[in-house]
Amino acid sequence: MSPAPGRGEDLLRQFLLRYDRETTQTTYRSALTRFFGTDLVTLDTARRVTSVDVNRYIEALEEHGLALSSIRGTLSVLRSFYGWLAAQGLVQRNPADRMLVRRIPRTDWRERPIHVLTLAEARALIDCTDAESRTGIRDRALLRVLIKGCLRRGEAVALDFEHVRRVGGYWTLTIPRAKGGADQHIKATDDVVASVAAVAELYGEETGPVFRTLLTGRPPGARLGGQAVYKIVMQAAERAGLPPITPHVLRHTGCTLALEAGATLQQVQAHARHKNIGTTMLYLHQRDRLANCAADFISVQYPLGHDDS
Repeated sequence: MSPAPGRGEDLLRQFLLRYDRETTQTTYRSALTRFFGTDLVTLDTARRVTSVDVNRYIEALEEHGLALSSIRGTLSVLRSFYGWLAAQGLVQRNPADRMLVRRIPRTDWRERPIHVLTLAEARALIDCTDAESRTGIRDRALLRVLIKGCLRRGEAVALDFEHVRRVGGYWTLTIPRAKGGADQHIKATDDVVASVAAVAELYGEETGPVFRTLLTGRPPGARLGGQAVYKIVMQAAERAGLPPITPHVLRHTGCTLALEAGATLQQVQAHARHKNIGTTMLYLHQRDRLANCAADFISVQYPLGHDDS
């Protein structure tokens, strides 16, 4: 068991050891660094913070126009950090306790629009990649994995060739260090497997990262980062004549297309690895809300040439 941190030690480093995922560590470190104004947070620094300081910080974030969801996320990180200190008896009270800080308005999660592509748009996105170029072969595989595997950006970049395996008569993808913590497994369709195999042939090897940096005249480089995936998706959307999208839109698209093609909620939940089926139902809720809308029953028509101004 690790000893409690001393007064001059870096608390952030020890606090972040609780989390396995690199993206979580990065997000939490960024939030805490912005709050404290330094990346070296000692016990003395942490103990000086009061609930008044937290409330003033929240007020400043609101005045700067930060999204309410981002403010709630920041507050959650602060609450976790001080909860960790309190559990070790290092602080007497949590200055971010719900009873001490101002309430952040919460929007109804069921009403938030989910941006998805249609089937035709998803096909156009994949088809816009150059099937003959090195980057095109890699990018086509990446887009297929994101859409048909419903993978998160971090899960896609962590994919190795060794994670594509045959189980019985089916191909599967092992998703290492997924959001739930442990490795998870999903079915890989034939076109996804073929695209990954094309990348392996391009690299001339069948081990290591599937998605790597590719520079002209040079061998495949290091594993792609999350920001590179974001850029690839944005550029593909531009080539396909689509509005700007993020990698997570492709995950939403895969879930929605599966439901529209007849998959059950439980099948989509398992494939997308949603812990709560309520998350999966968001896609169904949005589709039904837009497909069967009261606006479609409102008929106000004017004769041709009528000026309704």
